[in-house]
Amino acid sequence: MRNSFTILIILLLNGCSAKLKEPKLYLNQESEYKIQLSEIIEKDFWELFELKSAVELKLTEDFFISNIYRLKVYENEYFALDESLGNLIRFDSNGLPINRIGKIGDGPEELPNFSDFGIDEKGNIVIGSGSGMKASTFTKEGDFVSSIKLKDQLDQLSVSNGVIFASLTYFNQLNKNLAAYNTLGDTLKTYFPYGSDVFPILLKNISGHLTANSDGSILFNEPASSKIFEIDKDLEIKPKFRFISETEIWKENDRHNLNGFFETLGTAKLTYLSRFYEESDRYLFYKLNKKQDQVVRYVIDPRIGFFDKKTGKSFLSQKSESLVFMEGPLVAEQDYFILSVPKQELKKLVDSDPNWSGIKNFLEFTTIETEEYDSPILLKFSVKE
Repeated sequence: MRNSFTILIILLLNGCSAKLKEPKLYLNQESEYKIQLSEIIEKDFWELFELKSAVELKLTEDFFISNIYRLKVYENEYFALDESLGNLIRFDSNGLPINRIGKIGDGPEELPNFSDFGIDEKGNIVIGSGSGMKASTFTKEGDFVSSIKLKDQLDQLSVSNGVIFASLTYFNQLNKNLAAYNTLGDTLKTYFPYGSDVFPILLKNISGHLTANSDGSILFNEPASSKIFEIDKDLEIKPKFRFISETEIWKENDRHNLNGFFETLGTAKLTYLSRFYEESDRYLFYKLNKKQDQVVRYVIDPRIGFFDKKTGKSFLSQKSESLVFMEGPLVAEQDYFILSVPKQELKKLVDSDPNWSGIKNFLEFTTIETEEYDSPILLKFSVKE
């Protein structure tokens, strides 16, 4: 969690909370899958998951990423976005950079900033700009294709079946948290209304997520919400997953009271679904931040877990400081998911914890002291049967 980000949002949200009369039926429907926190089986991380591969993304001055915000895999290539630096880079299967996509600027083929990106069915890259209120399409080689203007500032973005889905942020005239646009920029449908006195923001580094599944559906949850919704190709929406607890989870009816959410979060007494989750055919892989009952070194206690749609059981890794520096799950497919960790932090784990020594089968650490950049390492795990 970025402390500066948290402080900024607390200041912006000062005094902003509201109860919302829910006019949308989907908000009150029962979820297809219910995950009771009290029934989640906790095990050591290495009892749940098996390391399948590790790939280092090779960085240079021209191809640099400090933190992966969004990762996509397409035709055995990695597409990694550092939205804070405005760098979207394409890597081959071995982690070697191929080209950058998009450029920061005010020109017709440029964007003022990069908020997020998605990959369409043709393999084109769609980059969203929040402050620019636009979405631009490029080929994976980086050639500009087209650009559309949007009516609202976007935060996160996904693409599916020729539709651009965008979570919306402040200065949003719709008073909605999610919108679907066609390739001309026309608004097709909106979802998740909130009161006009609520300051909306996705908390994209903490809670709230938007992602596209391999089957063409979209998953989305609002800030501070433990309920994940699915939107199909006909733009119909339904609640799909819900994490349930009487005491640990933020109350769903208070999900727009972000001031209260932050205050409780800062006490380490809150269990919440973080922004990272991805769904495969069988599993929902997720990151859950656990409530803590003792003096802690870190305010957060991130765990990696999965829900098995076939058996109805959910599993969660036990407390481990090794997971504090892990980002993800960033990608999910079949029975595997991908986490990202800085190489320097991974080396500390390898040196101190025998469970992580298997990384040496995939990576070379002997030259790390002389390397100029702390490269992201993509760790691919599968579920142990």
